Parts: sequence; structure tokens; C-alpha cells
Amino acid sequence: PRRLSGSSGPDCMTDILKIVSDSGCENSDLWINEARFGFKYIHRYCSDLGKDSSVLEVGCGSGILMAMLSEASVSLDFEGIEPFGDGFEGLVALNTLIKDKGMAIHKVGFEYFDPRKKYDLIYLRSEEHTSELQSH
Repeated sequence: PRRLSGSSGPDCMTDILKIVSDSGCENSDLWINEARFGFKYIHRYCSDLGKDSSVLEVGCGSGILMAMLSEASVSLDFEGIEPFGDGFEGLVALNTLIKDKGMAIHKVGFEYFDPRKKYDLIYLRSEEHTSELQSH
């Protein structure tokens, strides 16, 4: 996966946030604000990782948070998984924008994901995903 470059921090307009904001995708402001919120909590864990560490986001949705983290932590390798079920057409459009910028996003649920490497950090932001993981 390619790494993005730009400013860091949840309140600045990073390269990826500008691209998403200018895209005209449905609900992009909502997804940007959600990513900014998640950034405040996840970024500190990424900061503790060594160079070339691998990070996986389970349920990455649009991929905006992962792209923001990649901009702020350019020495890390980010990947995301998201199954994109019915009703997620808006997220698919945003996800395509993020993937076009070099982010690795796999269209698969965690129960079918076959990782080819070890991850140094795995995070998820949804209680829905937490309860799904506990059932496996």
C-alpha cells in the first residue's frame, strides 16, 4: 500500500480530508467528523509503533480515518477490511476515493479475512464489530 503525506491532527484539513470534502459524496461531512473523532483516540497508539509496523482497521467503512492515520504516521503500513453490505452505497463511493489514493482496503468481513501477515495493531471503532468478534 502507498502511504499518504500531509498535515496531521484531527482538526487540520489534511490532503485526504480535502479530497473527500471536495468530492461531493453523500454525507461526506458526517464521515469526516466521524474520522476526526476516531483519530483523536487511535493516533496515540499508532505513535507508539515502530517504523514499518502493520496496522489493520476492522470495519474501516469509508477508509477516511485510516487515510488520516496514514498521513500522520507515514512510516506505518495501513490496511482495512469492510464487507459493504446493503445500504452502504455512499460509503462505497468514499471508499473508492480512498483506495484511489493508495490505501489497501479489502471488501471482506473479518470472519472471511485471510491475513497474509501479522499486524502490530488492530483496531475497530464500532460496538457492532466488538460484539461480532466476541461471538467468534
